Amino acid sequence: PSVISALWGFVFASAMLRLLARRVYRVWRRLGAGGTAMERALSLTPAPSSLDDPRVRSTLDRLHSAARGDLFRMLGRLPSLARSFLGSKPPEAAVMSERMKDVYIPLSPAQGRFLYLVARSLSARRIVEFGTSFGVSTIYAAAAARDNGNGRVIGSELEPRKHKRAVAHLEAAGLGGHADDDEH
Repeated sequence: PSVISALWGFVFASAMLRLLARRVYRVWRRLGAGGTAMERALSLTPAPSSLDDPRVRSTLDRLHSAARGDLFRMLGRLPSLARSFLGSKPPEAAVMSERMKDVYIPLSPAQGRFLYLVARSLSARRIVEFGTSFGVSTIYAAAAARDNGNGRVIGSELEPRKHKRAVAHLEAAGLGGHADDDEH
């Protein structure tokens, strides 16, 4: 009986898969073949990604490598940060920006890919970012904006030196034309 049950289960599963495949194919044909979102969704070939561009990859690798020193930079500032936050009023944004002028505080590579995937899945063509820092997250967002059809990231950074470096990093990644980063 167990061999017959297993065989019946296999036949049933095969029939269901064929039925599902036919329905998906009909929907796909109705939506129109040839470069449609449905065709890309059904394809086993991954869609091209700006994150695979050698300039983007090398810039992100370099920035993530440089950001590994953030722990030590943060530890040196811990006493002053603790005093600021435990005081009667929180520090102003400009003061905090000056204190953190050389700290990356970036997304991890996994978080960056997640940002990229969310922006792609939403077909985001206009993305706003507050606190660009050195531009790590901006690169992920700009890659998604470019892949979604010539979109743009609008960012801002209070610290002038971070702003200047973020713009340079975006240019190095080949994404400068997909980001408007203002210094405020």
